Amino acid sequence: MPIRDISYNITVDGNSKNVSTASFSDAYKTPIAKFQFETNTASIDWLGKAVTASLAVGALDESVFAGFVDDVSYTRLPGTYAVTASNNLRLAKEHWLVPSDLESPWSRSNIAAEDLVQALLSEAGISDYSGASSGFTFGTSSPAEFSLVSVLDAIEQINNILVYSIYMIGSTTYWQRVLPVPSGAPSSTLTDFISISRVTGTDNLRNKVVVFGKDGIKAEASAVSPYLPAGFYQTAIVSSALIDSQSMAQQSADYNLILYNKLTEQLKVDIEGDPRINVRDTVRITYSPLSIDEDWFVYSLQHSFDDTFTTSMVLRK
Repeated sequence: MPIRDISYNITVDGNSKNVSTASFSDAYKTPIAKFQFETNTASIDWLGKAVTASLAVGALDESVFAGFVDDVSYTRLPGTYAVTASNNLRLAKEHWLVPSDLESPWSRSNIAAEDLVQALLSEAGISDYSGASSGFTFGTSSPAEFSLVSVLDAIEQINNILVYSIYMIGSTTYWQRVLPVPSGAPSSTLTDFISISRVTGTDNLRNKVVVFGKDGIKAEASAVSPYLPAGFYQTAIVSSALIDSQSMAQQSADYNLILYNKLTEQLKVDIEGDPRINVRDTVRITYSPLSIDEDWFVYSLQHSFDDTFTTSMVLRK
């Protein structure tokens, strides 16, 4: 099968750059997307500079990345440099909440979860933010506190409780509940594949969730799974001092059971490059040899190009 050629526009500090190879990778569980490319013109002066990348195939022209350079290295090929860029959530990973007095940690009281996430992001200098209303309030009985953790780790503690995700599209940081299942109308229908394989298993299935909170708070949620031996439970644990009410603990257990109590049904596909597809999209897969004609969730993705352009994905449902 021929693979379509592409055109691209990659900028560093606002200036277009010629590259020999490039790849963009993103994943549902990895909020820091990466963009890597090779070029014959690079220097350490690029470190920290803004990077943008857009890809075009025919009439399609899509922005796929916005971030900054965090690594420049000389390759084994003479005169060639490898450049790695991360989206702005790397700032949240590298900024740590270190109080001047360990007895006075960073804290907030009676604050909506989406506002707590916004306050944490602002500590790392991230202001372009869109947070979904959660209906949860933290710091009701005592302050929600963080100390000696990165901003991103603090947010991931909140995510684990509420089954929310933090991610970027373009330059905007989003925070909302996105379960890894197909939802809504598919953004694309795929019928032609370079390769495709299917795996179904129970390794990631958890049919019991136990949640521990502050001052002895505990909640459970469980369900019989037809895919496990009778009476057997695979258990997930959520534990956080941020959980300061029984109702929050129970809701966390219920949300996490919905997330985990399911088979891992997974497709690995390689297709001709399509820059429109993003992680968290729903796509329609039609492939008669595997009797597939259904919607799937884009769990991870990599756009790769040199002379040609391919998109590799892991899909789940």
